[in-house]
Amino acid sequence: MKKIDPEKFEWIGKEFIKLGEQNKNSVAFYLGFVQVNECGTLACHGGWACVIFDLKTPDLQYKRYECGAEELAKFLGFKSMTHYMEWAEANPEIWGNYFGFEMFQEEGYKSFGFDDEDSHLCKLEDIGKHYIYVAKRLIAFNIEESICE
Repeated sequence: MKKIDPEKFEWIGKEFIKLGEQNKNSVAFYLGFVQVNECGTLACHGGWACVIFDLKTPDLQYKRYECGAEELAKFLGFKSMTHYMEWAEANPEIWGNYFGFEMFQEEGYKSFGFDDEDSHLCKLEDIGKHYIYVAKRLIAFNIEESICE
């Protein structure tokens, strides 16, 4: 069993913010759509996590969001991307809304507080701030919860 560590949520939030600043804060939520940019990743925070964790995918021209999403989930202490998504959905008071399961999906912007009309406004800075918000909520709720490995 691992404990949920708010410091890891805060660290990754800061990394997303920093990466967003370096890449003109660009992100788009389109599954299967490759945004050609300097980092060469699919444009969702799972793809950007590939950049943060420096994941290598030598057989692919672009980094796949699934690789980054899995690594992100494991870094945060979850056994898989799906386990992490299920946790976020089951804990809306900590995640901040009821759309945690959507975070790596086509409407992922909803899990960061955006609706359909302003989905295009969701940037890496917003995602980073959301992770920092989750860290603060974990502390505020004094989470002693363990998660299964």
